[in-house]
Amino acid sequence: MILLCYFLLIICANVVGGAYFASIINQELKPYFDSHGMQQDASDARQAFGYLVASAVLSGLSLVGTLWNLCRGGGSRDDEDDGKKGGLCSELLSVSAGIVMIVFACLTTEHSWGWWRYFASEDSDHLAAASQELAAFLITVMVLSAVGSVARALLWIRG
Repeated sequence: MILLCYFLLIICANVVGGAYFASIINQELKPYFDSHGMQQDASDARQAFGYLVASAVLSGLSLVGTLWNLCRGGGSRDDEDDGKKGGLCSELLSVSAGIVMIVFACLTTEHSWGWWRYFASEDSDHLAAASQELAAFLITVMVLSAVGSVARALLWIRG
């Protein structure tokens, strides 16, 4: 139950944080890059925006699915035969999606780290702070997700 609450907290943070930082990128960073002729950074901002929106939407769907499963009384191990087949497919799908999201999170973290250094050197404190906060948010979510995933895998293996 504690692990479930942990995952729900991470999912909610990803939904809210992803939506917040996507709006920052779309409303502040991308227009700045466009107006200063920084095409590569504008392209990176579009990529980061896309990742954050996709991450927020997928996390939102995961939250709804998890809550739906809890309301239906799911998560019990009464149906061992169905649980093993469905559980393995579900785990493989979850791991595959997780790997893709981690790759995009790493790319976005790298971009935001570079933006932070750039804006700090340009004395643009607001944009530097937003870029630094984005990098910190993504690193925190990745670390918390990794800890939760290891715990979940250990519990799944233990059976």
